[in-house]
Amino acid sequence: MLDGPTNHEGKTALQCVPAIRHDVKEAISHAVKKESQDHFKGPSVTLTRSFNHGKACEKFFIDFRFCHNPENGDVKTGSFRRSVYDIIYSPGSQDQKLGEFQRHERAFFNFTRLNGSQPRLKDTWRWVHIPSNNMTWIIDLIKVLYQSEEDRWYMRKFIEDNMWARREGHSKAYHRIPHAEGYSRPESPTASSRQVSLVVPYIDFESEQYLNRTTTDPETLDRSYYQGLDQENLAKRDIDQVVFKWFKSLQNGNVDVDRDSGTEHQDMRPKLLMVHQLWLWKLDERTIITALPQRWHDGSEDTLFDMILSSLTSGECKSPDSLIHHVLLQCLKFPDEFYHAGVHHHILDIFQSWIASQTNSEVLLFQDFRRFLKKSNSASAQSSHDDNDNALSIEQEISIIYEVKDILEELFILRQLFSKQKELVESFYRISPSVLGDIVRRSRIDAFIDGTKRLEEMAKRTLDSLDYLVSMKQTQSSLNETKLAYKQADVANLEAKKSRKLNNYIMLFTIVTVAFTPLSFMTSLFALTISEFPHNDDGEARYTSSWITSRLCEYLLDFLSTSLMAQYSMLVKLDVQYPMINNCVVTSRRGTRQFACHHGRFFPSTEQQTTFGRKGFELDGERIPY
Repeated sequence: MLDGPTNHEGKTALQCVPAIRHDVKEAISHAVKKESQDHFKGPSVTLTRSFNHGKACEKFFIDFRFCHNPENGDVKTGSFRRSVYDIIYSPGSQDQKLGEFQRHERAFFNFTRLNGSQPRLKDTWRWVHIPSNNMTWIIDLIKVLYQSEEDRWYMRKFIEDNMWARREGHSKAYHRIPHAEGYSRPESPTASSRQVSLVVPYIDFESEQYLNRTTTDPETLDRSYYQGLDQENLAKRDIDQVVFKWFKSLQNGNVDVDRDSGTEHQDMRPKLLMVHQLWLWKLDERTIITALPQRWHDGSEDTLFDMILSSLTSGECKSPDSLIHHVLLQCLKFPDEFYHAGVHHHILDIFQSWIASQTNSEVLLFQDFRRFLKKSNSASAQSSHDDNDNALSIEQEISIIYEVKDILEELFILRQLFSKQKELVESFYRISPSVLGDIVRRSRIDAFIDGTKRLEEMAKRTLDSLDYLVSMKQTQSSLNETKLAYKQADVANLEAKKSRKLNNYIMLFTIVTVAFTPLSFMTSLFALTISEFPHNDDGEARYTSSWITSRLCEYLLDFLSTSLMAQYSMLVKLDVQYPMINNCVVTSRRGTRQFACHHGRFFPSTEQQTTFGRKGFELDGERIPY
């Protein structure tokens, strides 16, 4: 692409931009295919030199851009693209590959000369972009960019010295530690010649297709934070991402979003938030290298590199430092560009929508509980035990609490990421003091941090409401169980009363039986003609009242005493089985309350109902757990 004159087709550089951008998108969308996924190592820092330089390298293209900024004149740019294989690993000597690169550079010089400029080496600089965080490719690329062995050794040493990689948990991948550092060479201590090393984490996304990847390198939001977890637990966390679940709900129609004419045909495949890294080196006053991982899924959505190119103006190409400022700014403000990058919603808006969904679920559960209380307190209410269990179940509340805690966790990770980006900007300020205020203001880092804090407060309020609802349900459940215990005691007392009444009837029957059975026996006995019984002069049995009364009373008293002893023993046993409840003690979370209970009946007031806990209650000193 050339700015200024027209090409052989008569088109200016501005007219060629749409076609070139389309070509770049097509190349990126077809780069990540199944055949290359088994070879490409994603964002890992490859520390060894062993790498399959076959088909994988043929699918990834290096972008070379030249910029010329004369003291008096317009900025001119030129570019060309070649595969990693063609530039670095194709057959041929290093001199041949260096010669091809130099031919393109000389062609750009000649073009600027034909347009009336006298190009000088110090006015021309180059930008090389690699679509992968692969250290092997970057180190090998140094041989193509520099002709002197001394320069090659020095640049390679500079890159390796600031690599600062760490191993990620159970994975074999290494990730670089974010930093912003500047170095000055002894032979050229000027600011323009200062070497710069930048590693900036940024938010990106992948589609659901990423879950079927063959690599195990940690890239997702949870993997960037939980570095010590094994792959199985991390995989579970991937599908439990808030953004992923939000898109799933959007597919199922469970989330309401505004759908205008520009978004009704958007790609709503479930997305995953990723944490990628921007690598940037300023090797000398005229060479910049950047590296970004490209996405796994096929698609034409704008990437961060697309955003950098589309927003690049001649002002950002005046010097390598101005380009670094531009690349850093676009990296930091990339979440604001997610509408064009394929997500179609700001990530903080997605979190706010998901929080609102959980809050609405909590409100609906509270309304159901309120209706249950009204129904249970009505005089005609007859609720079964199963109905009470269903109404007082906290299973749904626990599910929502889990969702809200997951939201808080991911918001914390995002806030940590944005805070880290701000720290990097402040570190970069030490290298380029004039850029701090502009980058902070234009990137809206502070707005992102404040936004995550605001969403955390919303989620915490929802969590507090859920805790309060669970506490109320537990209190009501404890109260219902206490009422049920007293009802059961009341039924037991009623049964005891019925038993006593029956015993009275039995006592009366027993008395009658005890009284008349001996009399009948004695009457039959005295009717016998026994010589010991009193007789008259005619020899007939004759009894005086005193004689027969004394003997009847003697036998009657013996029977009565025996019967009464048996009846007393029976009553003692019934009292043990069905005691009368004279008092009860109800133990709650707020202390111990004692209430008088008459004949096993207890009607607690509304104020008392709210103090019952779930520890249990006591009947006549004996603790009865729920």
